[in-house]
Formats: sequence, structure tokens, C-alpha cells
Amino acid sequence: HKLRLLRAVECLRHAVGADRRDAAQMLEDDAALQRLNSQREELCREKAEAENESKRCQEENRRLLELVHKQAAQLQKERDRVMDLEDLVRTQTEQVQFLA
Repeated sequence: HKLRLLRAVECLRHAVGADRRDAAQMLEDDAALQRLNSQREELCREKAEAENESKRCQEENRRLLELVHKQAAQLQKERDRVMDLEDLVRTQTEQVQFLA
């Protein structure tokens, strides 16, 4: 009878120890989960910032490309005007030489 009692007490001690280990493990797991959640939130913030920066850069690139196209068109107009003026000078030079 005494042996059964000692065995029951030992079983209870073992159960309490296991509960303590389980509780400690649960606390560790909760802390790890909290750290992971914090890291995930930080990564989500960084991702949103990077996406916003990317969008801003794309808009700036689009604006600059549009500006380059406008400048190229203006430059072509100026080149055409220079060619017209050179033709005019050549024609007038020929006329002056003919009259001279």
C-alpha cells in the first residue's frame, strides 16, 4: 500500500514537472511568435516603403522620358530651321555671285 502511495506521489511530481516544462515551452513559443510577428510587421513596413519609392521613381522616370522626347522634338525643329537658313544663305549667296 505504501509503495502504491509513493508511486502515485512520484507520478504527480512527474506530471507537475511536465506541466512546468510545458508552460515554460509555451512561454518560449509565445515569445518567439511575438518576435516573428514584430519582424513580419517591420518587413511589411519596409516593403510598403520600397513599393512607394519604386512608384515614385517610375513616375519620375516617366516624367523625365516625356521631357527628353519633348527636347528631342524641339532639337529636330531647330535642326530643320538651321537647314532652311543654310539653304536660304546658299541661295542668296548664289544670287549675289550672279549679280556681281
